[in-house]
Amino acid sequence: MKAALIASSSGEILCTTQVTDVPGKKNDFLDKAAVTGQATGNNRLRIVEVPDPIAGPDDLLIRVEHISIEGGDLMFRRVGMGGRNNVLGYSAAGEIVAVGENVQGFSVGQKVTTFAADGSHATLRSAPAATCFHIPEGLDPAVAAAIPVAAGTAGRAMDLSGVGRDDTVMITGAAGGLGIAAVQLAALRGARVIATGTNAATLEKTRGYGATDTIVSRDEPTSVQVRKLLDGNKVTVLIDTIGGPVLGDAIETMSDHGRVVLLGGFAGLEQKIDAGQLLLRQLTVSGCLFGEEMGEPHNHAMIVRLLQSAATGALRVPIDRIFPFEEIDAAHARAEERGRFGRVIVTV
Repeated sequence: MKAALIASSSGEILCTTQVTDVPGKKNDFLDKAAVTGQATGNNRLRIVEVPDPIAGPDDLLIRVEHISIEGGDLMFRRVGMGGRNNVLGYSAAGEIVAVGENVQGFSVGQKVTTFAADGSHATLRSAPAATCFHIPEGLDPAVAAAIPVAAGTAGRAMDLSGVGRDDTVMITGAAGGLGIAAVQLAALRGARVIATGTNAATLEKTRGYGATDTIVSRDEPTSVQVRKLLDGNKVTVLIDTIGGPVLGDAIETMSDHGRVVLLGGFAGLEQKIDAGQLLLRQLTVSGCLFGEEMGEPHNHAMIVRLLQSAATGALRVPIDRIFPFEEIDAAHARAEERGRFGRVIVTV
């Protein structure tokens, strides 16, 4: 066993703990320790040593290899919330090093992609087996790390809104990881897909993923451009990943009995929606925060299918940039930039 230190933002030693080597594995946990989400004045991330997570009877212990930076990770870093031991992070892929006594279907040495409410921003993480998924043969683990949250949330949005062939679907923030997944899944269902965003070059790339039309929101209000494109309010499904004024403007394009699904809060969680628009057009609005629900049989099976689709190339997950673990703070900064295309991944 080795001693690990937990330090405050000022460098003060808060406590020590014992870290146990994993049998048959090089224990490099102390060389690349977990990332703290503790606010340090400017809410930047820093790498510190923390105690090894403990896997409960229903959990898996994972040696992390790839981390997918998710929107929720950015939000919680901004407010200084990082879960157990102040360690951020939803999604990570890696190798199983321990299996809880109640867990079936997993074994040490298998590669999995995982979801938990915290702890992905580390070299070792514990996650419920119910929200862990085998990585299919041939699928890049870095890509697999991004699928449960992004593609899974997009898949859940398709189910909530009932997207079909007769729909015209508008997706805000379409060039982001969540947006690209939504574009592909809506297109696979036969819908007309309108991709919106602020960067013309990255939006143009969404056409290769199934977007029928693109709208650059910086040119003039999205609602004005969509009405010109469709000759009136004919958007039947709105998938919003941004929120704020973008959401309010997009709702103005909806047809009667349209369906709105809220997926993200890039612009903040205070979403102002014109109740008059909801009443006059008889719109349905659903929130889709996809997390522990992954463990439910229907949703678990959906993610398994998405992973298989990614392995065959039917579902593509473009990667914007890959950062080493030591540069995870820079990875967060990149993930917050507008105009990028695809996921930001950290390799441990």
